[in-house]
Amino acid sequence: MPQLEDNLRLGLEAVKYAKGQVKRSGNQTYFKPWRPHTDRKRNEFILGATRGGNYFKDNDDKWVKDNVMAQRRRDLLQVLRSNESAKQKDARIDTMRNQWGEDYFWEGTTKWQLSQVRTIDTIMKATGRTRQEIEDAINNGDTVDLLNLYNTAASAKKAMKYGVGNCQEKAEVACMYIMDHTPGGVRLALYQLERGHKGYTGKITGEGGDHVFGIYGLDTVTDNISTLGPNAIVIDGWMNDAYPARKHLDWKHGYNYNDERINLKQLTVRNMVCISYKAHIVCMRDFGVLPAGPGTLPVPHLARTKF
Repeated sequence: MPQLEDNLRLGLEAVKYAKGQVKRSGNQTYFKPWRPHTDRKRNEFILGATRGGNYFKDNDDKWVKDNVMAQRRRDLLQVLRSNESAKQKDARIDTMRNQWGEDYFWEGTTKWQLSQVRTIDTIMKATGRTRQEIEDAINNGDTVDLLNLYNTAASAKKAMKYGVGNCQEKAEVACMYIMDHTPGGVRLALYQLERGHKGYTGKITGEGGDHVFGIYGLDTVTDNISTLGPNAIVIDGWMNDAYPARKHLDWKHGYNYNDERINLKQLTVRNMVCISYKAHIVCMRDFGVLPAGPGTLPVPHLARTKF
Protein backbone atom coordinates (compact mmCIF):
# COMPACT_ATOMS: atom_id res chain seq x y z
CA MET A 1 0.00 0.00 0.00
CA PRO A 2 2.75 2.59 0.74
CA GLN A 3 4.10 2.15 -2.81
CA LEU A 4 0.63 2.64 -4.27
CA GLU A 5 0.11 5.83 -2.28
CA ASP A 6 3.57 7.15 -3.18
CA ASN A 7 2.82 6.52 -6.87
CA LEU A 8 -0.57 8.20 -6.54
CA ARG A 9 0.88 11.25 -4.84
CA LEU A 10 3.42 11.72 -7.63
CA GLY A 11 0.71 11.12 -10.23
CA LEU A 12 -1.46 13.84 -8.73
CA GLU A 13 1.49 16.23 -8.70
CA ALA A 14 2.11 15.39 -12.36
CA VAL A 15 -1.44 16.14 -13.54
CA LYS A 16 -1.52 19.35 -11.54
CA TYR A 17 1.78 20.39 -13.14
CA ALA A 18 0.40 19.53 -16.61
CA LYS A 19 -2.75 21.56 -15.92
CA GLY A 20 -0.65 24.58 -14.94
CA GLN A 21 1.59 24.31 -17.98
CA VAL A 22 -1.04 23.43 -20.60
CA LYS A 23 -4.24 25.22 -19.67
CA ARG A 24 -6.16 24.93 -22.94
CA SER A 25 -7.55 21.83 -24.65
CA GLY A 26 -8.43 21.83 -28.32
CA ASN A 27 -11.03 19.09 -28.13
CA GLN A 28 -12.52 19.49 -24.67
CA THR A 29 -15.86 21.24 -24.26
CA TYR A 30 -16.15 23.21 -21.06
CA PHE A 31 -19.46 24.04 -19.45
CA LYS A 32 -19.60 27.79 -19.94
CA PRO A 33 -22.63 29.98 -20.52
CA TRP A 34 -20.78 31.93 -23.20
CA ARG A 35 -19.90 30.53 -26.64
CA PRO A 36 -18.20 27.23 -25.74
CA HIS A 37 -17.98 26.34 -29.45
CA THR A 38 -15.95 29.48 -30.14
CA ASP A 39 -13.62 28.68 -27.24
CA ARG A 40 -13.07 25.22 -28.63
CA LYS A 41 -12.35 26.42 -32.19
CA ARG A 42 -9.93 29.00 -30.83
CA ASN A 43 -8.07 26.33 -28.88
CA GLU A 44 -7.94 24.06 -31.93
CA PHE A 45 -6.39 26.93 -33.90
CA ILE A 46 -3.63 27.26 -31.29
CA LEU A 47 -3.22 23.49 -31.17
CA GLY A 48 -2.34 23.60 -34.85
CA ALA A 49 0.58 25.87 -33.99
CA THR A 50 1.61 23.43 -31.26
CA ARG A 51 1.58 20.33 -33.44
CA GLY A 52 2.49 21.65 -36.86
CA GLY A 53 5.73 23.03 -38.22
CA ASN A 54 7.13 25.52 -40.69
CA TYR A 55 8.21 23.19 -43.50
CA PHE A 56 6.75 21.68 -46.65
CA LYS A 57 8.10 19.67 -49.54
CA ASP A 58 8.37 21.39 -52.91
CA ASN A 59 7.93 19.83 -56.35
CA ASP A 60 11.52 18.56 -56.22
CA ASP A 61 10.81 16.74 -52.93
CA LYS A 62 13.06 19.14 -51.02
CA TRP A 63 12.33 20.60 -47.60
CA VAL A 64 11.45 24.29 -47.81
CA LYS A 65 10.83 26.58 -44.87
CA ASP A 66 7.69 28.72 -44.93
CA ASN A 67 9.00 31.95 -43.41
CA VAL A 68 5.55 33.56 -43.36
CA MET A 69 4.15 30.69 -41.28
CA ALA A 70 7.17 30.79 -38.98
CA GLN A 71 6.63 34.51 -38.37
CA ARG A 72 2.92 34.01 -37.73
CA ARG A 73 3.73 31.37 -35.14
CA ARG A 74 5.93 33.92 -33.41
CA ASP A 75 3.12 36.49 -33.64
CA LEU A 76 0.67 34.07 -32.03
CA LEU A 77 3.15 33.19 -29.29
CA GLN A 78 3.68 36.89 -28.59
CA VAL A 79 -0.07 37.32 -28.05
CA LEU A 80 -0.28 34.31 -25.76
CA ARG A 81 2.63 35.56 -23.64
CA SER A 82 1.55 39.20 -23.53
CA ASN A 83 0.21 40.99 -20.44
CA GLU A 84 -3.15 41.64 -22.07
CA SER A 85 -6.35 40.40 -20.49
CA ALA A 86 -7.77 37.02 -21.49
CA LYS A 87 -10.57 38.80 -23.34
CA GLN A 88 -8.11 40.91 -25.33
CA LYS A 89 -6.00 37.85 -26.19
CA ASP A 90 -9.05 35.93 -27.38
CA ALA A 91 -10.09 38.83 -29.59
CA ARG A 92 -6.65 39.06 -31.21
CA ILE A 93 -6.49 35.28 -31.74
CA ASP A 94 -9.95 35.37 -33.34
CA THR A 95 -8.70 38.05 -35.74
CA MET A 96 -5.83 35.77 -36.74
CA ARG A 97 -8.25 32.86 -37.25
CA ASN A 98 -10.43 34.95 -39.52
CA GLN A 99 -7.53 36.36 -41.53
CA TRP A 100 -5.44 33.19 -41.89
CA GLY A 101 -8.09 30.47 -41.75
CA GLU A 102 -9.06 28.01 -39.02
CA ASP A 103 -6.68 25.28 -40.22
CA TYR A 104 -3.77 27.51 -41.21
CA PHE A 105 -1.12 26.00 -38.93
CA TRP A 106 -2.17 22.42 -39.62
CA GLU A 107 -0.83 22.80 -43.15
CA GLY A 108 2.76 23.04 -41.96
CA THR A 109 4.90 20.04 -41.10
CA THR A 110 7.46 19.72 -38.35
CA LYS A 111 10.61 18.58 -40.09
CA TRP A 112 11.90 16.48 -37.20
CA GLN A 113 8.67 14.47 -37.13
CA LEU A 114 9.27 13.17 -40.64
CA SER A 115 13.04 12.96 -40.77
CA GLN A 116 14.73 9.72 -39.75
CA VAL A 117 17.94 11.60 -38.99
CA ARG A 118 18.01 13.44 -35.70
CA THR A 119 21.21 15.14 -34.65
CA ILE A 120 22.64 14.63 -31.19
CA ASP A 121 22.39 18.38 -30.56
CA THR A 122 18.66 18.27 -31.31
CA ILE A 123 18.14 15.33 -28.95
CA MET A 124 20.18 17.07 -26.24
CA LYS A 125 18.04 20.18 -26.51
CA ALA A 126 14.75 18.29 -26.33
CA THR A 127 15.57 15.75 -23.62
CA GLY A 128 18.08 17.50 -21.40
CA ARG A 129 20.42 14.50 -21.68
CA THR A 130 24.15 15.03 -22.03
CA ARG A 131 26.02 14.25 -25.23
CA GLN A 132 27.75 11.33 -23.51
CA GLU A 133 24.44 9.83 -22.34
CA ILE A 134 23.01 10.04 -25.85
CA GLU A 135 26.12 8.60 -27.49
CA ASP A 136 26.16 5.74 -24.95
CA ALA A 137 22.50 4.97 -25.69
CA ILE A 138 23.19 4.91 -29.44
CA ASN A 139 26.30 2.76 -29.04
CA ASN A 140 24.39 0.33 -26.80
CA GLY A 141 21.56 0.03 -29.30
CA ASP A 142 19.02 1.73 -27.02
CA THR A 143 17.64 3.83 -29.85
CA VAL A 144 14.00 2.87 -29.23
CA ASP A 145 14.12 4.12 -25.64
CA LEU A 146 15.92 7.25 -26.78
CA LEU A 147 13.36 7.89 -29.53
CA ASN A 148 10.47 7.42 -27.06
CA LEU A 149 12.02 9.97 -24.74
CA TYR A 150 12.84 12.38 -27.56
CA ASN A 151 9.36 12.34 -29.09
CA THR A 152 7.75 12.78 -25.67
CA ALA A 153 10.03 15.61 -24.58
CA ALA A 154 9.79 17.49 -27.89
CA SER A 155 5.98 17.28 -27.96
CA ALA A 156 5.65 18.25 -24.29
CA LYS A 157 7.87 21.30 -24.74
CA LYS A 158 5.82 22.56 -27.70
CA ALA A 159 2.59 22.07 -25.73
CA MET A 160 4.00 24.06 -22.82
CA LYS A 161 5.32 26.72 -25.19
CA TYR A 162 1.87 27.50 -26.59
CA GLY A 163 -0.09 26.42 -23.52
CA VAL A 164 -2.46 24.12 -25.39
CA GLY A 165 -2.73 20.39 -25.97
CA ASN A 166 -5.09 17.46 -26.11
CA CYS A 167 -4.87 14.22 -24.14
CA GLN A 168 -1.56 13.10 -25.63
CA GLU A 169 0.28 16.39 -25.11
CA LYS A 170 -0.96 16.70 -21.53
CA ALA A 171 -0.04 13.08 -20.79
CA GLU A 172 3.42 13.73 -22.21
CA VAL A 173 3.88 16.78 -19.98
CA ALA A 174 2.79 14.72 -16.96
CA CYS A 175 5.20 11.93 -17.93
CA MET A 176 8.09 14.38 -18.16
CA TYR A 177 7.25 15.61 -14.66
CA ILE A 178 7.26 12.05 -13.34
CA MET A 179 10.63 11.35 -14.97
CA ASP A 180 11.97 14.44 -13.23
CA HIS A 181 10.64 13.62 -9.74
CA THR A 182 10.53 9.83 -9.52
CA PRO A 183 12.64 8.27 -6.75
CA GLY A 184 13.66 5.66 -9.33
CA GLY A 185 12.99 1.97 -9.71
CA VAL A 186 9.43 2.49 -10.99
CA ARG A 187 8.23 1.82 -14.51
CA LEU A 188 6.47 4.39 -16.71
CA ALA A 189 4.64 4.04 -20.04
CA LEU A 190 2.39 6.05 -22.33
CA TYR A 191 -0.84 4.28 -23.28
CA GLN A 192 -3.77 4.79 -25.61
CA LEU A 193 -7.16 3.17 -26.10
CA GLU A 194 -7.38 0.60 -28.86
CA ARG A 195 -8.61 2.48 -31.92
CA GLY A 196 -10.38 -0.53 -33.37
CA HIS A 197 -12.48 -1.12 -30.25
CA LYS A 198 -15.55 1.09 -29.85
CA GLY A 199 -16.47 0.40 -26.24
CA TYR A 200 -19.60 1.91 -24.75
CA THR A 201 -18.90 5.40 -26.03
CA GLY A 202 -18.39 4.07 -29.55
CA LYS A 203 -21.96 2.87 -29.64
CA ILE A 204 -22.96 6.53 -29.46
CA THR A 205 -20.21 8.19 -31.50
CA GLY A 206 -19.61 5.33 -33.94
CA GLU A 207 -15.86 5.74 -33.46
CA GLY A 208 -13.13 3.69 -31.82
CA GLY A 209 -10.97 4.58 -28.84
CA ASP A 210 -9.32 7.99 -28.89
CA HIS A 211 -7.60 8.79 -25.61
CA VAL A 212 -3.99 8.85 -24.37
CA PHE A 213 -2.78 8.62 -20.76
CA GLY A 214 0.25 7.63 -18.74
CA ILE A 215 0.65 4.56 -16.54
CA TYR A 216 3.09 4.86 -13.63
CA GLY A 217 4.06 1.89 -11.48
CA LEU A 218 3.12 -0.87 -13.90
CA ASP A 219 4.77 -4.25 -13.43
CA THR A 220 4.78 -5.18 -17.10
CA VAL A 221 3.49 -3.92 -20.44
CA THR A 222 0.08 -5.47 -21.03
CA ASP A 223 -3.14 -4.73 -22.91
CA ASN A 224 -5.38 -5.12 -19.87
CA ILE A 225 -5.90 -2.64 -17.03
CA SER A 226 -6.36 -5.40 -14.47
CA THR A 227 -2.96 -6.96 -15.18
CA LEU A 228 -0.79 -3.84 -14.96
CA GLY A 229 -0.03 -4.56 -11.32
CA PRO A 230 -1.31 -3.55 -7.87
CA ASN A 231 0.63 -0.26 -7.78
CA ALA A 232 -0.21 1.01 -11.28
CA ILE A 233 -1.56 4.57 -11.45
CA VAL A 234 -3.42 6.03 -14.43
CA ILE A 235 -2.09 9.53 -15.19
CA ASP A 236 -4.77 11.39 -17.15
CA GLY A 237 -3.51 14.88 -17.92
CA TRP A 238 -6.51 15.71 -20.11
CA MET A 239 -8.93 15.08 -17.24
CA ASN A 240 -6.58 16.50 -14.57
CA ASP A 241 -6.94 13.18 -12.80
CA ALA A 242 -4.79 10.37 -11.40
CA TYR A 243 -6.05 7.18 -9.78
CA PRO A 244 -5.12 3.54 -9.09
CA ALA A 245 -5.89 1.41 -12.14
CA ARG A 246 -7.37 -1.35 -9.99
CA LYS A 247 -9.31 0.93 -7.65
CA HIS A 248 -10.55 3.63 -9.96
CA LEU A 249 -13.93 3.90 -8.18
CA ASP A 250 -12.72 3.33 -4.63
CA TRP A 251 -14.10 6.17 -2.45
CA LYS A 252 -10.66 6.61 -0.93
CA HIS A 253 -9.23 7.53 -4.31
CA GLY A 254 -12.21 9.58 -5.50
CA TYR A 255 -10.53 12.89 -4.67
CA ASN A 256 -8.44 15.02 -6.97
CA TYR A 257 -5.43 17.14 -6.04
CA ASN A 258 -7.69 20.09 -5.17
CA ASP A 259 -9.24 18.12 -2.28
CA GLU A 260 -12.59 17.84 -4.05
CA ARG A 261 -14.54 14.81 -5.17
CA ILE A 262 -13.92 13.96 -8.82
CA ASN A 263 -16.46 15.53 -11.17
CA LEU A 264 -18.86 13.82 -13.56
CA LYS A 265 -16.50 14.07 -16.56
CA GLN A 266 -13.63 12.55 -14.60
CA LEU A 267 -15.89 9.75 -13.40
CA THR A 268 -17.03 9.08 -16.97
CA VAL A 269 -13.48 8.90 -18.34
CA ARG A 270 -12.39 6.63 -15.47
CA ASN A 271 -15.18 4.24 -16.39
CA MET A 272 -14.29 4.43 -20.08
CA VAL A 273 -10.65 3.54 -19.46
CA CYS A 274 -11.09 0.93 -16.73
CA ILE A 275 -14.37 -0.72 -17.74
CA SER A 276 -15.28 -0.02 -21.36
CA TYR A 277 -11.68 -0.42 -22.62
CA LYS A 278 -10.33 -2.52 -19.76
CA ALA A 279 -8.87 -5.21 -22.04
CA HIS A 280 -8.32 -2.92 -25.01
CA ILE A 281 -5.47 -0.59 -24.08
CA VAL A 282 -2.30 -0.27 -26.16
CA CYS A 283 1.20 0.77 -25.06
CA MET A 284 2.47 3.62 -27.23
CA ARG A 285 5.83 4.20 -25.55
CA ASP A 286 7.47 2.18 -22.81
CA PHE A 287 9.99 4.28 -20.90
CA GLY A 288 11.04 1.28 -18.81
CA VAL A 289 12.12 1.35 -15.17
CA LEU A 290 13.14 4.93 -14.48
CA PRO A 291 16.32 6.13 -12.79
CA ALA A 292 15.96 8.69 -10.03
CA GLY A 293 14.96 12.06 -11.48
CA PRO A 294 17.00 15.24 -11.07
CA GLY A 295 14.06 17.10 -9.50
CA THR A 296 14.57 20.33 -11.43
CA LEU A 297 10.90 21.11 -12.19
CA PRO A 298 8.85 23.08 -9.64
CA VAL A 299 6.65 20.93 -7.39
CA PRO A 300 2.99 22.03 -7.35
CA HIS A 301 1.33 22.18 -3.94
CA LEU A 302 -1.26 19.49 -3.34
CA ALA A 303 -4.30 20.46 -1.31
CA ARG A 304 -5.44 16.85 -1.26
CA THR A 305 -4.79 14.92 1.94
CA LYS A 306 -7.27 12.03 1.64
CA PHE A 307 -4.84 9.24 0.75
